Amino acid sequence: NNIRSIRNSYYGSLDGTVNTHSMSALIAEADPDLDARLKAAIQKAADDIQAIPQPFRNHINSSEANVAMESCASLEALLSNDLKRALNSMSGNDEMLDAIVESYVDEVVVPTYRNLVSCNNALRDAVNRLARNPSDAAFESACDAWLEAREPWEKSEAFLFGPVDQLGLDPNMDSWPLDQNAIVQNLNTGSFDDLDWSDGDSDDVIEAAQNLRGFHTLEFLLFKDGQPRRIKE
Repeated sequence: NNIRSIRNSYYGSLDGTVNTHSMSALIAEADPDLDARLKAAIQKAADDIQAIPQPFRNHINSSEANVAMESCASLEALLSNDLKRALNSMSGNDEMLDAIVESYVDEVVVPTYRNLVSCNNALRDAVNRLARNPSDAAFESACDAWLEAREPWEKSEAFLFGPVDQLGLDPNMDSWPLDQNAIVQNLNTGSFDDLDWSDGDSDDVIEAAQNLRGFHTLEFLLFKDGQPRRIKE
């Protein structure tokens, strides 16, 4: 989904088609070879990630994982060097670039965040149902909702700037690694003050609180060995 986020940003759409007002359309007109290389690199990175055997944690050092990392590195080099250089050379064409930015926001950024809000509302409801009436079925429903909510967040990570950065949404939703010992301690004591902080707190205090929040904390609480937890566990 991170690679799809890059694709969506470059194509200016969510469905894999190339928007008339997009970086891809702009580059294709100026440098068709670069556009073709970028499209191929995006697809290769996605395909190579999908080719890693599951479960991923058991194949982190596999040859397939190494190939995927190399493909991602190649894509990063194309984006940060070739594409950036090409776009910088067009910096005087404000009218065309403004149209691309406007379309990108309307067709990619806003719909992605709108979907994220909807999916997170559904996740909150599923977790509340689990809290009120614990059951194996409620665990499964909450896990399904977590997976649904995780997708649009991953698809937003190509554009983690602006309000999502300035308001600190990323570290509060997606900090890693977790402080699992602190999470368990909070659950055992029933005291959750460590999740909060105030303006003026040190970076260490804020980071410690953020490591107890977000998607990965909920993942730790809902899943075990990649499967929904059971009531008896």
